[in-house]
Amino acid sequence: SLAWGMDLSSDLRVTASYGTAFKVPGFVDLYSSFGANPNLEPEKSSTTELGLSGEHADVRWSANLYQTDIENMILWDDINWTTYNLDEDARIRGLELTAATRVANWDLSTTLDLLDPKDRSDDSLLPRRSRKMFNISADHDFGQYALGASLRAVGKAKDTGGQEINGYTTVDLRGSYQLTQDWALKAKIENLLDEDYQTVYGYNQP
Repeated sequence: SLAWGMDLSSDLRVTASYGTAFKVPGFVDLYSSFGANPNLEPEKSSTTELGLSGEHADVRWSANLYQTDIENMILWDDINWTTYNLDEDARIRGLELTAATRVANWDLSTTLDLLDPKDRSDDSLLPRRSRKMFNISADHDFGQYALGASLRAVGKAKDTGGQEINGYTTVDLRGSYQLTQDWALKAKIENLLDEDYQTVYGYNQP
């Protein structure tokens, strides 16, 4: 990967980057007794990104546009129950918006991801990829102990067989207590509101 950045002013910065990557099929994908395909090719991808970031009125923010092109994307075939390489290239375009600030001694941060993940063979959406994701977190350090909470909202998606995966929202809590200078006790509650949701159709999350 190669990245470049330049300060437009003391509060504004522009960045650009380009990178390539590959993903080798795993042993299970190639040789297991369940859905294996020994003819799988490695995925290859390239990503171009352009970003703008700054700080105004005590709010740190950034906006990043990117596009990833993927060759030989590895997917699961629900009809034939096997893994396979996508014949045509896949393309994922995205916009990531972030903001962070401090209010009444609480550190607040939020992220919004907007995706356009497409199979170029028929312009359909890539499976198991939501087009909208939103996160917001709040953390407070009280000195010897700290508290925090996060909310994550994910939009609906399609699975490999065309089934619709509903969107969902989860809430997590976390806390820590500094016992000594070298020891801390931490606790976390995931999915506080006991949301029923799936990221793969037919497989419920804890």
